[in-house]
Amino acid sequence: MIVDLEDGVPADAKDAARANVAELLSAPRDKPAYVRVNAHEPAEIELVAALPLAGVLVPKVESPDDVPDVPVHALIETARGIEAAFEIAAHPNVRGLSLGEADLRSQVGATDLDWWRARVVNA
Repeated sequence: MIVDLEDGVPADAKDAARANVAELLSAPRDKPAYVRVNAHEPAEIELVAALPLAGVLVPKVESPDDVPDVPVHALIETARGIEAAFEIAAHPNVRGLSLGEADLRSQVGATDLDWWRARVVNA
């Protein structure tokens, strides 16, 4: 299960979503839970880091400076992030990387993402 506090939540519902995430994730479940947070919201990252999760997904990571002080799975979604993928992957709090293909496509206009995928896999 992935709980989205980032793009999937309308701006006027973000406070309610943040308030409800702990209650939602305290319910018994059969599958691991991940929460996708807003990358530059330290309070939100701290909130979910204290919950019983399989992981925290941080979107739009473009440099090691974007990695918070908790273990995360970094989502690379921009050309700048691709260029820094090796340094991001080497950060001690990064447990994994993924390519955010939709956002990357909209930024760079690429239709074939094989090179971009390979860059993240190599990192």
